[in-house]
Amino acid sequence: MKENRLFLLILFIIPFLLLLAFFYVPVITVFATGFSREGLGAVLGDSYCRRICLFSLKQGALSTLLSAAIGFPGAYILARYKFRGKNFIKALITVPYVLPPIAAVLGIVLLIGNNGIINRALMALSGAEQPPLHLLYNLKAILIAHTFYNIPLFIRFVYPVWEKIPASLYEAGRSLGAGRWRLFRTVTCPWLLCAFIAACALIFVLCFMSFSIVLVLGGGPQFSTLEVEIYKLARTTSQVTKACALGGLESLITLLFISVYTAAGHQRSSYSIPLGRHGAVPEKKLSARSFPALLYIVFLILYVAMPMATIALNSFTGKSGWGKEKGLTLNWYKAFAQPNMYNPVLNTIFIAIATVICAIVLSLIISAVISRWPRGSFLVQIFFFASLGISSILLSLGYMLTISALGFRPNGKLLLIAVHTAAVLPFTIKAISLFYSRINRRCIECAQSLGAKPLRILWTVKLPMIKNGIFTAGIFAFAVSAGEVNGALMLAPEGFTTMPVAIYRLIGAYRFYQACAMGTVLLLICIAAFYAIDRLGEISL
Repeated sequence: MKENRLFLLILFIIPFLLLLAFFYVPVITVFATGFSREGLGAVLGDSYCRRICLFSLKQGALSTLLSAAIGFPGAYILARYKFRGKNFIKALITVPYVLPPIAAVLGIVLLIGNNGIINRALMALSGAEQPPLHLLYNLKAILIAHTFYNIPLFIRFVYPVWEKIPASLYEAGRSLGAGRWRLFRTVTCPWLLCAFIAACALIFVLCFMSFSIVLVLGGGPQFSTLEVEIYKLARTTSQVTKACALGGLESLITLLFISVYTAAGHQRSSYSIPLGRHGAVPEKKLSARSFPALLYIVFLILYVAMPMATIALNSFTGKSGWGKEKGLTLNWYKAFAQPNMYNPVLNTIFIAIATVICAIVLSLIISAVISRWPRGSFLVQIFFFASLGISSILLSLGYMLTISALGFRPNGKLLLIAVHTAAVLPFTIKAISLFYSRINRRCIECAQSLGAKPLRILWTVKLPMIKNGIFTAGIFAFAVSAGEVNGALMLAPEGFTTMPVAIYRLIGAYRFYQACAMGTVLLLICIAAFYAIDRLGEISL
């Protein structure tokens, strides 16, 4: 037993050193450069940087408030109503977990753009010659995209907690004369508080660190955020010190909210009491009289599904310009026979597979250590989960600085794999450690008593018990890597293009139909990943 623990600790050194070299050293380099007198002076004395910081906080706060306000009724409906198609709604609100932001951006441009579906419909109905809605390239577009992602996330966080509120609490309140509003304030709100705070903190972090959505839909410096500005300073103007200072400031704010999310999430998972003899509150049947709830369900389906459906439909549409329709066509898919279309697909698959292998191997080792060393598991998780608060742009900037200091240039593909692995590692560790904690220790002890060696126990006992966790983690890592655009824009070697980068460039060149064909292929990859995750298990946030 002691030999096994020693072997495991020696094995643990591998992921420890890798994360130290490929995550902590680059991040510390950014902090050291950014928090120097020169870096802080360049940022604090620049009114433009201060305005960008305030706008980043503003759009993050507004996105969070809107997502929570619109998502709250959805959480209530899923927790309290029983209706046909409920499982479909639950599945639908999981799709944004694996949907690439650049694909969502493309769908939103096609929906709300000046020549988008909504404006064309309004022009046809009103007879107007000019588009009545101007929603792109401003704060409205950013908020629409962020709420598209985060309304489902908020619902996913809150409704499972809501549906587990014991009926006995409400019965006790009613016996004391409490009305519906007082029961909501004294029973429902306290029970949901931790889930609400955790959801809002995570949504704020995701919106605050948003990159491709702001880069495309922001439209210019007026609506730029810290993340976009770091990219522009590092890649376009070569003001690396200033970029590091902004990156350090962004990370401090992000880590503050990540700590709030972690604390609230811990309370959320531990806050429970027995349901009692009456169990949870019975679900009400959704009927025609529940018109507001029915209307909300229709809105939610359209809001989440329409951007994806728009991409798929436009990929089969042939047009000679913005005006003249030619009907359905497969020309945009025939273009995949050309290297500029199929190479991004092959490159994306290569990087994603490499990311999966790295993330799974590291997660297996880390999960084994967590299961065998429960007292130190909290410290291990803090060390390996720190990447949640560091953006891919910032980590890529750290690589650029470290490489410059060392005086050599490693393969850009290797760095891209490292960035993607750091991004998915917290989620793959959670997925695998969840299944690892369910391993029956008696089976292992039985195998040891029969003389089985550690490797044989791993192969014949442990792996069969955690295989669903491995597959879930691997599929999630593949989907996230396939849709990641930030690191690829910063680090990919010249001539090496991934699918999200190709979509970004096609949007910039106004080649929307080719972008839709590429986006549809990427969507199919991610939806297949979502379906597999839904069948095998789930990723816990």
